[in-house]
Amino acid sequence: MALAVELAEENANGSTVRAALEHRYKSAISRAMAYGFSYKPAEPLAETRSIAELMDRIKTLEVQSGAGGDPNRADSEALLGGAPDPAARIPVSEAFELYVSKIAFDDQYNKSEAQRRSWEKTKRTSITYFIEQMGDLPLSDITRDKALEYRDWWVERMQPQDGDQKPVTPNTANRHIGNVRSLLQRYYKHIGAADFEDPFRDFYFSGKSEAKRASITDDWVRSRILVPGLFDGLRVELRVLCPSSGNLRLQAA
Repeated sequence: MALAVELAEENANGSTVRAALEHRYKSAISRAMAYGFSYKPAEPLAETRSIAELMDRIKTLEVQSGAGGDPNRADSEALLGGAPDPAARIPVSEAFELYVSKIAFDDQYNKSEAQRRSWEKTKRTSITYFIEQMGDLPLSDITRDKALEYRDWWVERMQPQDGDQKPVTPNTANRHIGNVRSLLQRYYKHIGAADFEDPFRDFYFSGKSEAKRASITDDWVRSRILVPGLFDGLRVELRVLCPSSGNLRLQAA
């Protein structure tokens, strides 16, 4: 069975792989329950404060393996949390479609269609950046190291070596990283994963983004705004507000 799953992971398409992982995961849960334990993933189990529970699992595994024998893979996965959760193997692109269609329903409920399209476009742009740079990874593969690698890519874009390349502002980088972070947080909350640790935690660029304003010369104002008669076609109430209309005297009336 273990070999069949490995071959499926290597050679089958995404849906077949996910079906195999689901079968493997459910089998591990059932086997753990048969031994009197609840199934727990390896990392949370290793970090548990109950050393006694961990030792009980190891002792059960030793008993099942017999004197001098090696424990079989199915028992090891069930008792020590080695079966991957198929829900966490969903790729970023699929998780995002689920996010748009179901998870983020509340975010879109009171928006007009134009507002909803704008909202989705912004989110989708962030996800596209991540996929283009890091690949369409399964969510469980987005580790702290991967998150740091992605952050470094944004740092490079904020300080480009090519003088012709426009630097990205800190606000832009924060927004796009934040949208990926939000996808992970909301997805894991959606599937009820209580042990999720955000790989993008504490990522924030604090530099200020300076808005560049176009300068307006005195000559431009005189030639475009303060032209005598420019506002003569306006109503009297509006012309009293326009310095070039020749009606400044009405303002004092």
